[in-house]
Amino acid sequence: MKINRHNASTSEINGPPRISDNPVRILCYIAATIFIVEFSVMVLLGYLPPIPNYQEAFIDAVILMMLVFPTLYIFVVKPLTKHIWMRERLEKENTRLVADLKKAIAQLQLSEKKLKGYFDHATDSIFIIDPDTDRILDCNIVAFEKLGYSKEEMLQLTVGDLNKKVQLNERKMLFERQISGENICVETYHTRKDGTAFPVEVTSAMLVDEGKKVLQSIVRDISERRKREEEKERLIAELKNALDEIKTLRGILPICSFCKKIRNDKGYWEQVEVYISNNSSADISHSICPECLKKEYPEFSQDVLSKISK
Repeated sequence: MKINRHNASTSEINGPPRISDNPVRILCYIAATIFIVEFSVMVLLGYLPPIPNYQEAFIDAVILMMLVFPTLYIFVVKPLTKHIWMRERLEKENTRLVADLKKAIAQLQLSEKKLKGYFDHATDSIFIIDPDTDRILDCNIVAFEKLGYSKEEMLQLTVGDLNKKVQLNERKMLFERQISGENICVETYHTRKDGTAFPVEVTSAMLVDEGKKVLQSIVRDISERRKREEEKERLIAELKNALDEIKTLRGILPICSFCKKIRNDKGYWEQVEVYISNNSSADISHSICPECLKKEYPEFSQDVLSKISK
């Protein structure tokens, strides 16, 4: 708004031409004024009685001073003085505006430098993409270093050169969604200059740069995250397999009071060792307790028990 008022005052000063704007016009106006006044005085003196020449000259000078000077002041000196004053004021205003403009430009350049620093030294790759041509317009340092290119080589590539698994028509559909205002977050693969591919997470949105719609894509390398996820899935699978292999005996077991057989879930009676082997991970080994040894093999029990006690 200040600039508009300034422009208005400038047009006001330099708008309609004035007498004081042209030196030749000033001289012509002064000469014309003196001629008219002098002619009028001569005509007036012609109607008076004859007087001495010195009196006539005195009257002529007085009338000339009384008429010419006020006229010159009103129509020449005053406009010229005002014009000079307004020009000086305008020059001061212009000087102030130029200083303010230089300060604003310096601040803008500093802000641009800071933003450029933030852009170049971000930990994730950042791409500026033209959705119409699929070309890469700009990128930060991490972007071209991670892919093995130079900055100049990167700016000659398209998105298709980096993401070979997504076809052009699919990318165009994603571009249209972003141009309509939608933010996109997808996981895909990028290809380095040497041909190796690695998983990435791409977050992209539409920006307006100098009146043109462009896409800003932030690309994060998720190789380590994928490795952790795969390791987690592997451990979960191993735990599931281990749990599937574990067999436990729970609940009340119906066992015969005489033969000590156990009834299974199908209603059949099985030996204890058979039941345990079928329903748990325990292995059965047969031995003999001291009481049964005395009962079944009394002739050998003393010798065996004495050896065991030693």
